[in-house]
Amino acid sequence: MTMPLGSKMFIGHTRYATHGKKVVENQHPFQYGKVIGAHNGVVHNYREVGEKYGLQKTDVDSQMIFNVLDKTNGQIQTLGKFTGALATLFTLGDNKYYTYRKTNSLWVGRDRNNNVYFSSLRDPMQ
Repeated sequence: MTMPLGSKMFIGHTRYATHGKKVVENQHPFQYGKVIGAHNGVVHNYREVGEKYGLQKTDVDSQMIFNVLDKTNGQIQTLGKFTGALATLFTLGDNKYYTYRKTNSLWVGRDRNNNVYFSSLRDPMQ
């Protein structure tokens, strides 16, 4: 997915494939409706959670996170239903970023221009 030129917000992610094939369709960020996000970690019960919301199976565990957020109109508490490790960054289409962390690290940093960065690794934030 691409953002319009001149955007002040973007989500980037380097994927280490744990579920699904290494193909373009399985690359982050994922978009479902107005929800756009990236996830670092492994979700163990993503298919079961999707079934509870009547959603079709996804190839990648991360896809289901944002599919569920879209289905529930951005009810962030639904992220607690997923088991495993989550470090997520997403937008609900409201020009704000949201983060959610469960067992995985999520570091926040700012550069000298006051831009904000998130990472599951500490080193890039130093």
